[in-house]
Amino acid sequence: MLDHHPPTFVMPFYGTSRRDIAFLDHALAGLCAQTDGDWHLVIVDDASPDEESLRHLRALEQSGDRRVTVLFQPVNRGQGHGRNIGTRWAVERGASFVLFHDADDVSHPRRLEQARAIFADSPEVDFVYSTFIPIDENGDEVPEEELTPSIREILDIHRSSPVEGPMAWIRIATETGYATQTSTVAVRSSLAAAQPFPDERGSEDSYTWLCMSAAGTGFRFVSSTPTRYRVTRDGSGSSDRRRLGQDGYYRQMVRMNARGFQDAVDIALSLGKITPNMVPEISQRFHRRLADSMRKEGQIALADSLMAVDA
Repeated sequence: MLDHHPPTFVMPFYGTSRRDIAFLDHALAGLCAQTDGDWHLVIVDDASPDEESLRHLRALEQSGDRRVTVLFQPVNRGQGHGRNIGTRWAVERGASFVLFHDADDVSHPRRLEQARAIFADSPEVDFVYSTFIPIDENGDEVPEEELTPSIREILDIHRSSPVEGPMAWIRIATETGYATQTSTVAVRSSLAAAQPFPDERGSEDSYTWLCMSAAGTGFRFVSSTPTRYRVTRDGSGSSDRRRLGQDGYYRQMVRMNARGFQDAVDIALSLGKITPNMVPEISQRFHRRLADSMRKEGQIALADSLMAVDA
């Protein structure tokens, strides 16, 4: 391992059109605008089928900017797998922390500066995240009334009582649900390496935040560096929603939340952070919270099945 490598933005990419290239360029512009210029970016191409996208990545690779590395994967494995590839690359080179960054989002100019300061000043913190501003395909802010209930729920929590501290996973599981969007998160390398994303497509980040919180030392929220988070309004939706379909998307969400919760419980038990007699009550609260979220999304059958678990 090298003695030093800059904090590294880890960006999975799957190019299918010129719009994906445009989003990527906006993401790169956000990194170039960082007030702290000591960073590296590793783009993990997830076997993009679009030749123009591949040419664009090769041009980036050959641009002479030594801060950018592109790793081309031969088989499409999903965003979580790509993040793991990029994280391992950064950790092996000595990066002290990684910043996850989806290829269609735009970081606040002070995102790296603030994350670095928090990690330097707060040894008990190993997970830093911020709020976000939803933007559409044109970069315009999306009115809150047009967002899905689950996204509004996250923003409401960020405004009122964001999740922080050493036992954040319990509150995420039982009160708030999904803590934040992926492109707002920075994690110390030791925690990122120990708790990789699952090899799944859909809600893999929900799972990971629960496990990272159970295994780590503390979450910290910042409100002053919101990421611009892409929410298209042209009917295309997220890639997971298109691939899984509406009902399949929510079934996957429930499955990954349940798996993440159980694994977080096991981690916390193994580390002595909770005792076995605490588990039934936490589990009951988890199922009720997740059922309530599904009802807000109109997934009544899923909500009923969750409540039946603890009946």
